[in-house]
Amino acid sequence: MSKSVAELLGPVRTDIDAIDKELLPLFLKRMDCSRRVAEIKIANNIPVLNPEREKQILDNIREKAGEELGDSAVAFYAAVMGISREYQHRFMDGTEHFKTLIDSASVIVEKENKKILCQGVEGAYSHAAAQEFFGKEADINFCPQFADVFSAIENGEADFGVVPVENSAAGSVSDVYSLIMKYRYYIVGAVNVSVRHCLATKKNAEIKTVYSHPQALNQCKEYIKNKGFEPRQYSNTAAAAKFVSESDDNTIAAICSLSAAEKYGLTVIENNIQDSKNNTTRFAVICKTPVFPENADKISLILNIPNTPGSLYQTLERFAMNGLNLTKIESRPIKDSNFDYEFYLDFTGNIRDENVMKLMESLSAELQSMTFLGNYCEI
Repeated sequence: MSKSVAELLGPVRTDIDAIDKELLPLFLKRMDCSRRVAEIKIANNIPVLNPEREKQILDNIREKAGEELGDSAVAFYAAVMGISREYQHRFMDGTEHFKTLIDSASVIVEKENKKILCQGVEGAYSHAAAQEFFGKEADINFCPQFADVFSAIENGEADFGVVPVENSAAGSVSDVYSLIMKYRYYIVGAVNVSVRHCLATKKNAEIKTVYSHPQALNQCKEYIKNKGFEPRQYSNTAAAAKFVSESDDNTIAAICSLSAAEKYGLTVIENNIQDSKNNTTRFAVICKTPVFPENADKISLILNIPNTPGSLYQTLERFAMNGLNLTKIESRPIKDSNFDYEFYLDFTGNIRDENVMKLMESLSAELQSMTFLGNYCEI
């Protein structure tokens, strides 16, 4: 009678359990050595990371492990070294910069007598997000392009900008992330807006072409295809509604919000036409001045990570080590570089938490650069 899989695996699993039992005490001894190393480095003002030594060790490991398992052995030891460095940083007192920043920042976004700028026109989803965050009586203004929002803040022509960053169905708003990584303003809040698109046009139109923002067209892709319409990109959903209302063309329609259709006197042909019924867009509130609410639960960073094997994995692993949940990652090529990239990250956490602050300090110390974009609440 043949043995079951469990019976066949039993002896091997017994060996694995025995090896793991030996590994744990060795790991704990290794971490105790890391603590002692940290004490020496603190006393002598030596940085935690020594890339030359790590490279020498890993090259030696690869050679000793042999061709078949060399890369795997390097990955294993690199992970141990990463854990060791993160543990050493716990003993370092290098968080003065962040503590000073927290002490100098407000805990409340000042909303009175402030000029807010959105891309598009009245009735846009950005308009709804701005009203949700600042209130319906706020001084909300509009401009044609996303870049105009950022340049207005740069020139002091606006106090805050409200820009879409991500849609639950269509993904990232690429142009906005590129601008965030270019200007590096603080993010002081985020607003989730439920997006319900409608098809709107003038009365008695014979629709052949629909106009809207590329994200909205993408969110209604199946609907447009099934109806046989030709999609045309426009700068903004509400701007598309305004364009249709002012046009003499009786064959065009806009994909926009109900409020935009009403604002520009269009007839709603059909509502809730988005392909995903749980369609939501996240908007970021940006400005030049940091604000860190005491109950802030999301942090945004820009990291310049070395273009070497495993570097991204080793960086992201450190968030997991600290029990922090990454919710977003975007990459952009660095200008005039040879395929080097910067990474935008969102993760849940509060900068006042000691572990979070230590992680930020360690990333700042070890990476080529790190930009802290803010710690804020999402509503």
